[in-house]
Amino acid sequence: MGLQKDLAAESIDFIREQINDEIKATCFPQFECIAKLIAKIGYQSVSNFYLSAYIMNSIIPPSKQQHFNEIKRDSKAMAIAYLKLSKQEFYEFMTSEDNSLNNLNWNSEG
Repeated sequence: MGLQKDLAAESIDFIREQINDEIKATCFPQFECIAKLIAKIGYQSVSNFYLSAYIMNSIIPPSKQQHFNEIKRDSKAMAIAYLKLSKQEFYEFMTSEDNSLNNLNWNSEG
């Protein structure tokens, strides 16, 4: 009986390794593809932010540039605060009926 238990344990370990290898072989390429796509989305988002800022800089009169630079700085701080939200904080942020931007804990001083 003890030998049967030992053989069963060895068989389970072998089967577990085979399943693990199959999962790695089939799923990891997709995980890597998804991770690359997410990174590209992040790069595109940053590019869009700076393109918008560049366009706004070119059309805003010099008298309004200081105000625009403050808005740009504040929007970066808000984005960082947003990324730091926990899962629960994110849920509360997204389901809030209040002005959600005011719920972010960010410091407009930089």
